[in-house]
Amino acid sequence: MLQNAGSMKVPLASLLLLTLALPQCSTVVDSATRPAHHAADAPSVPLADAGIPGTADVAPGDDVVVAADVPPVADDVPPPRFDPAAACISNTRWTRLNRGSPLMNPGRACLDCHRRDRDAPIQSVAGTAYYVRHEEDLCNGYSGDPPGSRQGGATVRLIDANGVMLTLPVNAAGNFFTDDRLAFPLRLAEVIGPTGLRRAMGEAVPHGDCNLCHTREGTDTPTGLAPGRITVPLP
Repeated sequence: MLQNAGSMKVPLASLLLLTLALPQCSTVVDSATRPAHHAADAPSVPLADAGIPGTADVAPGDDVVVAADVPPVADDVPPPRFDPAAACISNTRWTRLNRGSPLMNPGRACLDCHRRDRDAPIQSVAGTAYYVRHEEDLCNGYSGDPPGSRQGGATVRLIDANGVMLTLPVNAAGNFFTDDRLAFPLRLAEVIGPTGLRRAMGEAVPHGDCNLCHTREGTDTPTGLAPGRITVPLP
C-alpha cells in the first residue's frame, strides 16, 4: 500500500515482532528530499547520532518515525526520455558468468546465489538499481545520468530495526551491497537519485535479497507488490 503521508508512525513493538520470511516484498513511493548522500564508505551510525529518531530511547509501544518527513510525489513514473518497456537502457550486459566481481550478475537474486556458493562472500543486503521497471536480468543497471556517463551518482540508504543507518553507493553496473550485519525488518530502504529525489519502500523491508522480489516482471507476495525493478528517481 502506497503511503501518502510524509511520515508514517507504527508501534516499535510491532516492527520488532515482524517475521522474516522469503519471498516477501513491499510497494515503493517517491518523494523529494534533502541532497543525496554520496559518501561511498559512510559508516553505520545510530539514528540518534544522525539526527533521525532511533530506538535507543523509546520503549515498546512507543511510536517511531519509519518513513520520511516530506510528502511523496508520483509513483515511479519513468522519465520521458526513457522507454518504460525497454529491456536494457544501458545497452550493455554482464557476460562473465559467475566470475567474482562487484559488477556481476545485475538483476539476479544475489543473496540466494551466494548462499549456495561456499566461495561467495556473505552479504546482508544486495540488489540492483535500474532506469526503468522492466529491464532484463544481466542488463547493467543505473550507471549515471545520462546512461554510461558515471555523472550523477545514486545511493541506497538503509535504516535497520535497531535504528542503525547505512548508505551504500550504486556502482557502474547498478549494483549495491553490504556485508554489515543489520537487524531486520528494515525500517527504511530508499534510493536517492543524483538531484536528491528519492524512492522509498512503503513498508518495513523483511529481508535483504532485493532482486528476489524486484524482478523484471515484479512479484506479488503477502507483504505487498514489487512492481518490477528498483529504479533510481530522476527529474
